[in-house]
Amino acid sequence: MDTATIEATVMSLGDPGILRQLIVELDDTRACFTAMSRRLPLSYLRYLLEETGRTHQAIAEDLMQRMRMEGAPPPRTGTLLGRLRARWARHFAPADADIELGYLFRLEREEGRVVRHFEQAADRLPALRQRLRRHLLQLERCLMRIERLIQEAQSNQLAG
Repeated sequence: MDTATIEATVMSLGDPGILRQLIVELDDTRACFTAMSRRLPLSYLRYLLEETGRTHQAIAEDLMQRMRMEGAPPPRTGTLLGRLRARWARHFAPADADIELGYLFRLEREEGRVVRHFEQAADRLPALRQRLRRHLLQLERCLMRIERLIQEAQSNQLAG
């Protein structure tokens, strides 16, 4: 890639490293959710994890396509930290006395981190702000579903 092409890519994408980081984060979190879903006895939580993972995959594919259109190579794999988080999720159930709440809190923490990173990226990449905000709405919906389930589980505990 020549210097003019690189400069044009940076001008249109902002910092391609930010998009790469978002893609890797989505892939890492999806891998963690997939690993967690394999251990879940509760079908609705498995569904929530799988649905959130599909949302992450669709967003990552859109961002990778955007990078390819601009001539920037998208990332190929997740990170070592992501693989470690997925391995941890496969082998350790939450230590919470209520397994359901333990998984939901973990989901909330993971998805909240992704949402925060998308908010920061939308602020830093004006050329992609509209696209990132559209994806952010999808991620926020996932997070709201998780938070709603946490509220329901906590109110069921208090009522029970």
